[in-house]
Amino acid sequence: MERQSLEVSDKLSLFEELYSLTVEQGKAIDNRDFDALTALIEKKQQVINAIDSINVKDAIDRVSSSTEQLKEIKNKIKTADDINRDKMISIANLLSEKLGAIKTKRRQIKALYMNIGDSGNFLDKRG
Repeated sequence: MERQSLEVSDKLSLFEELYSLTVEQGKAIDNRDFDALTALIEKKQQVINAIDSINVKDAIDRVSSSTEQLKEIKNKIKTADDINRDKMISIANLLSEKLGAIKTKRRQIKALYMNIGDSGNFLDKRG
């Protein structure tokens, strides 16, 4: 039983670490530090792999308080991940809008120069 409770506490600490990495991930998204974001995703994957390697299903079923703690931290992680996903979607939409505006301005500038060129041709023909 002691080994099982140790495994539960190990898993709980891994979930808490995963939550803190998820919070840091949100800060990296806010700061648009995509190198740090990539590193955090790699760290999160290592923690997830460690969680998967601990098989505590039976221990969790027997220890109700640990189950509640795990459920609570899992919900926190899910909420933080949802917020981070929404932030990334918002950034992607903003970048898409900016690219669209740049393309529109390029077309406008191109049309302006084409009109100037056309009128220049008429002036040259006159002389």
